[in-house]
Amino acid sequence: MSRRKQRRDSASKDRRCGSEAPAPRPASSSPRPSPRLRGWRKWAMRAALMVLGPLLVLAGLEGGLRLADYGIETAFLVPVGEGEAYTTNERFGWRFFPPEQSRPTAPCLLSADKPHDAYRIFVLGGSAAFGTPRYSLAFCRILEAMLREQFPQVRFEVVNAATVAINSHVALTIAQDCARHEPDLFIVYAGNNEVVGPYGPGTVFRSFTPQRWLLRSGIALRGTRTGQLLSNTLRRLAPARQSPREFEGMEMFVDNLVPRDDPRLQTAYAQFRANLQDLCDLAADRNARVLLCTVATNLKDCPPFASVHRQGLSDTDRQRWDTAFAAGEAARRNADLDTAAQHYAAALALDDQYADLHYRIAQLHLQRNDPDSARRHFTLARDLDALRFRCDSTLNDILRQLPDQAGEHVQLVDVARALAAASPQGIAGEEVLHEHVHLTFAGNYLAARELFPHVAAALPERLRGQGLPPSPPSFADASRLLALSSTEVGAMARMMLNMISRPPFTRQLDHEAHVLRQQQRVEETAGGVTPDALQRERDALAAAVQRWPDDLNLRERLGWLENARGSFAEARGQFENLTRRLPGRCSMYHYQLSQSLLGQRRLDLAAAELRRVLALNPWDVNSLYDLGMVLLRNQPPDPAGSEPLFLRALELRPRFVQAHIHLGWARILQNRPDDALPAFRAAVASDPNDPEARATLAEVLGRHGKTDEALALYESSADRLTDPHVHFDFARLLLDRARYAPAASRLRRTLELRPDWVEPAALLALLLAGADDDSVRDGPEALRLAHEWDRRTNGKDPRVQDALAAALAETGRFDLAAATAAKGARLAEALQRPDLARLLTARRALYETGKPLRLGQEIPSR
Repeated sequence: MSRRKQRRDSASKDRRCGSEAPAPRPASSSPRPSPRLRGWRKWAMRAALMVLGPLLVLAGLEGGLRLADYGIETAFLVPVGEGEAYTTNERFGWRFFPPEQSRPTAPCLLSADKPHDAYRIFVLGGSAAFGTPRYSLAFCRILEAMLREQFPQVRFEVVNAATVAINSHVALTIAQDCARHEPDLFIVYAGNNEVVGPYGPGTVFRSFTPQRWLLRSGIALRGTRTGQLLSNTLRRLAPARQSPREFEGMEMFVDNLVPRDDPRLQTAYAQFRANLQDLCDLAADRNARVLLCTVATNLKDCPPFASVHRQGLSDTDRQRWDTAFAAGEAARRNADLDTAAQHYAAALALDDQYADLHYRIAQLHLQRNDPDSARRHFTLARDLDALRFRCDSTLNDILRQLPDQAGEHVQLVDVARALAAASPQGIAGEEVLHEHVHLTFAGNYLAARELFPHVAAALPERLRGQGLPPSPPSFADASRLLALSSTEVGAMARMMLNMISRPPFTRQLDHEAHVLRQQQRVEETAGGVTPDALQRERDALAAAVQRWPDDLNLRERLGWLENARGSFAEARGQFENLTRRLPGRCSMYHYQLSQSLLGQRRLDLAAAELRRVLALNPWDVNSLYDLGMVLLRNQPPDPAGSEPLFLRALELRPRFVQAHIHLGWARILQNRPDDALPAFRAAVASDPNDPEARATLAEVLGRHGKTDEALALYESSADRLTDPHVHFDFARLLLDRARYAPAASRLRRTLELRPDWVEPAALLALLLAGADDDSVRDGPEALRLAHEWDRRTNGKDPRVQDALAAALAETGRFDLAAATAAKGARLAEALQRPDLARLLTARRALYETGKPLRLGQEIPSR
């Protein structure tokens, strides 16, 4: 009987007996899967191949790109030298911004192995946390100085991990990298850029992404070399008109309005909360603490940047609103506060969503000594601002709520409350903030003072020691510890004046008054910058460097101050020290070193440093321009080498007036005057009010015979310039047109600016002796001036001899005039100036006939 028949008979017998047990299989027989199971396995294998195949391809591509050294490091902290220390990655921003628009990071030097006595603090946030306008005086720097002074036994390592223009999406990415370096504490001061920063609804850098998982996937992809390859390819394929330009600050965002009722705003708030929660969880995993700071904004002295009317406002109501608001403004200007309040209230009843209206109402309440009502309306004015450059109430509420939800390792530090409490009438304004969000040194001190007790309490007992909790140093002590200088205060004031002189500040209410106040601050600080004051400031900084020799920021500030006071050798020493500490990692140090070398006229070494800057950051516009200038100044000059540098700088910064001007000179040096003229015209078009651009174009037009256009440009710009060459060129054009009186005035101005210049002095004496204008001609004065310069030139300048001869003839001494003209002709021949020699010979013949000189077409060429 076959085995198959035996199994069939056995199974039949089992069924008859009611048994459900399967028939036994021989030990050598393997079970066969069901068709359904076999199908599932095939599907799983195909799916695995579909997933693993691309992953393997991507892994291979990523490995190949890394082996080929394609792309950049994307970590926030990168190794220095052999990896014994870390510093901030100045290319980190390229992951989130176009490289042309990426902002720098603050340099640091962090040991790879954390010392036993060290306490590491990472400060996260945007430009306000970074310390704009000068990161070396940010609140984290003041806090670090306070902690060093009060806890000398602790090695505080405070890393400024904030970056300009970022928001919480990027701050979380930075925190994730910093978490790998044994953090003890994170300080978070963020919220101003949540709408306008990368991935926000009001950003200019990329489209808004509501799905957080998709957003984070994109961030992770951009951290790979494969992602960089994809991003760079897409940028090359993008239309030229979409190509990014150099970072232009807040001006880039003026059209990206996000009103309060924009639904994207709620998504941004939710993402802010989630990012901060993830950051707090990350810190907990690393046994680190978190200090979440509320964010201070300028309520009192910063009007809204953009106001929008409520949705659904009819045309009729809009007209009524405009009438009421205009009447309120008129009454306010006439100091009729009651009438102004009535009109503003009528406008408010029609539309309570217009930010500027709340700002005006707040000002009225402040004038009526009602700070509580003023604060309420100032806050509404900020929260309704459709250009969202300031942390609003909702974002600060999220910051206040999170510590209760995140755990004991997270604490709130109410910096906004502290700055408001220190301000007049309890409303933060210009006393603590430069403009809308950036803290003054006083504001940074208050923030550091508020943080100090929290940091002190967070120190482990082994580091804190025994005794009573120390109190933070006073403002005066903090200024002394950091050697705050009036030069730096003045520099910050000038930087902020430049910022508020551009959009969107130019669109604010009362903009002219704000600019005037800032100009007064600039003038006040400039008055205190004397040689003695600079020496005292230098000595104070040098003492601070000696106290903390490993402090990069103090050494950088000392080098910067030495450059500012013209001590280029000393500045060079400081920046050479810094470049050795961070070799190939900080383009800013190489750039400052190049400025010291330029001051020493070491053009070759300066060019080498500028090339190092451009190797690290090819989009550095100032280095492109400076290197072009070095090539123009070289002996012999290299205009052909400088031209592409100027062109590249202009590609990145199209309104760079000086680059346009020197591009023109580079072309003139290459004997291409027809190509040069458009460059000079472009300089004037870039800034029609720039007097140097106008004067330079006038000079070139004069050389091309376009005298009328040149004179018009000179007349509109010369009075604002202190370059004697401009006034001399202007004078010569006026002489060509026989406009003797204004020509004499310009020659006198030339000599005021450069008293040792013989050529305009000789020409002025000649003009006073021979002008065909009785109101200008003055023989005795011409003779006095000519005799003076004859003595100063030892009688060896033919131009002075020409003027002296004309003056002698004008005063009736014709024989002596003829002899002097003959002497001048001989000197001109000896100097190989035949045209001048022939002119003097002709004038000698005129004097021999007893006639004085009368100028016509006889002005000698330069």
